[in-house]
Amino acid sequence: MVLAALVGRIAEAGSGVDRVADSVFVVGLSIWSYLEAVDGVNLFRRILGLAGFVLVLTRLVGQF
Repeated sequence: MVLAALVGRIAEAGSGVDRVADSVFVVGLSIWSYLEAVDGVNLFRRILGLAGFVLVLTRLVGQF
């Protein structure tokens, strides 16, 4: 997920590599945030998971 974010920053905006890296990042963040929100070890990790989920939702809504 971190590697996808780095590749997205390096790649030319709008290119195929940029789109794939962005997709991998969003899917990875979605999975991580779901797992943390549901099975987080403590309240702080669960809140981080919810914050990640909100970030994914705002990115997806902003694309439409």
